[in-house]
Amino acid sequence: MKNIVILGSTGSIGRKVLEIARDFPREFRIIGLSCNFNIEILEEQIKEFQPQLAVVGDGQKYKELKQRVTGCKISAEEEGLIELATLKEANFIVFSMSGIKALIPLLKAIENRKQIGLANKELLVAAGRIIIRRAKEKNVRILPIDSEQSAIFQCLAGRSTKGRNKQEIRRIFLTASGGPLNNLTKKELSSVSPQSVLKHPKWEMGKKITVDSATLMNKGLELIEAKYLFDIEIEKIEILIH
Repeated sequence: MKNIVILGSTGSIGRKVLEIARDFPREFRIIGLSCNFNIEILEEQIKEFQPQLAVVGDGQKYKELKQRVTGCKISAEEEGLIELATLKEANFIVFSMSGIKALIPLLKAIENRKQIGLANKELLVAAGRIIIRRAKEKNVRILPIDSEQSAIFQCLAGRSTKGRNKQEIRRIFLTASGGPLNNLTKKELSSVSPQSVLKHPKWEMGKKITVDSATLMNKGLELIEAKYLFDIEIEKIEILIH
């Protein structure tokens, strides 16, 4: 039985992790959950999975949830996230929060030699060198569990438990759909509205990430993330609209 903690359990990645735990109850147990402010979904998750600790990033929402939930310890903000990331019983910590609020909790989890599942590119963009150095010092493996980075990780793993020698790698491609601006001409691009940029054809990711996706800024962040995850030169990483 693997005990799992999810920082960011109400987002798409967090909910996917919970789906797996739901399908394999003899293999995975959820012992910690967190959200920023979506306490309605978090409350439902607490009732179903009965974790020992839940954390709310927003102080006011924390007070609301604390009044509504019994049988589970409720904590708040960075102090609560650190407690969540270092739970003694936890085997695997999933970081699927957006932004860099989870940076200190991630470093604390590494310090406590927790296995890490990472779906938060901002942490590596902001402090990749520090994170990877600490992980190597503590012999902690960071597993990418989100979209392109997870696919690359699986390709590089090959048939060997040690994975491929990085000298064998000629290029890594990070793919993109092009989003809502993909088929526009240069002339049309000069007059796009915020409303058109925010109409992603497939995903609902919030305003900032949607804009970053449409402008391909998000791929620039993923390039930095891949450099640190796979210890590869930036010159070997290419962005491809697929």
